[in-house]
Amino acid sequence: MRGQKEYLAFWEELIRTRIKAVRFNKNWECSSGCTFEFVAASLTEIPTFDAEGREINYKTALQGIEAAITRFQGFDTKKLQENLERLKKIRIKLAELGSTMKTLS
Repeated sequence: MRGQKEYLAFWEELIRTRIKAVRFNKNWECSSGCTFEFVAASLTEIPTFDAEGREINYKTALQGIEAAITRFQGFDTKKLQENLERLKKIRIKLAELGSTMKTLS
């Protein structure tokens, strides 16, 4: 039987190897799964869009996840916080590599 760790690894691999762009529904930033998927897409510089087709850049994602963590204060937001920290590390790593990725804006 497989658990959450394997499930997330599957989706990360799928996004990294088979997906050309990722769209997120409204309030995606409140979901630990969706924020994980955003991080996975960001790792490989895959374009990310909201439900209306607008690009989701790093700043928008960061602000949205931070707002969700604040909004759900008093609830378990550990996974959101972990994904937020992963996203921050990705930005630093990509900046060090000289990425021209739009999502760094």
